[in-house]
Amino acid sequence: TVLGGSPGSDVRSGIRSENFDTGKGADINISANQISLQKGARIRSNSFSEALGGNIDINAANSIQFSAPSSLIATTFADGDAGNISLSTPELLVDSSGISSSTNGAGNGGTLEINADLIEITGTSRTDRASISTTSFADGNAGNLIINTDQLRVIDGASLSSSSFGNGN
Repeated sequence: TVLGGSPGSDVRSGIRSENFDTGKGADINISANQISLQKGARIRSNSFSEALGGNIDINAANSIQFSAPSSLIATTFADGDAGNISLSTPELLVDSSGISSSTNGAGNGGTLEINADLIEITGTSRTDRASISTTSFADGNAGNLIINTDQLRVIDGASLSSSSFGNGN
């Protein structure tokens, strides 16, 4: 379990890999029976250079759960491509939280792949919307969004999307 910060605090608990120079970002690999991100917890891989961002690979034997406003993000802010995200579990529950791969620079967004028997994305609050997405906000291309599931539920204002708001595809 990764538990976010205290109410009213700007500091959040999390796991992070960032690169600011020429070396590839470190990969984040997590395997457990159950994985839970709660109360604003974050797992992030960010690239701020021409180097590749680290990949995020999460495997859970039972379930992966996100509760508001937690997040799992791989992003590039420069020329290097963002890392890929891979989630494998029988049950993925995303409640007013986000899973995303994005580019805010010339580098491409990473692939976001989810393998689960059940994927449920639910809920919005006044400040948080549940979403699974790949997005380009600049010149780089958004990453591929690959969903392999028997059941997909997108409920109560949640979203599943791949978008470009910049010059990238």
